[in-house]
Amino acid sequence: LAPKHAQTLKMLAQMQISKGKINKTAEGYEYVNKKDFNRKCNSKMITKSGAQLQSILDELCDHGMIRWTTDYTTQQESLCIPTSRKKVPEILHSLQKSVIAENEVISK
Repeated sequence: LAPKHAQTLKMLAQMQISKGKINKTAEGYEYVNKKDFNRKCNSKMITKSGAQLQSILDELCDHGMIRWTTDYTTQQESLCIPTSRKKVPEILHSLQKSVIAENEVISK
């Protein structure tokens, strides 16, 4: 997983975990509002532009790593890592190790 993709996925996992029981769907996934997610990624400077973030999200979606949905009554877009609430912390832990390892390689 490329570093920016890992950081993006890590941010989504953190936001899903922080949602708790809010927005729980029938599938059991915690969806995160896409606008909120975009703002958070921009504030953490994960990507340089909305277009770059969109490209990363498209790739993650193409590979089944995230799910994207639109509520057609409100036109609100939402994202999630399509797995159980129990698995998301495990994914986050794995991503944190990956990002730390990548940073160590870069600093050498």
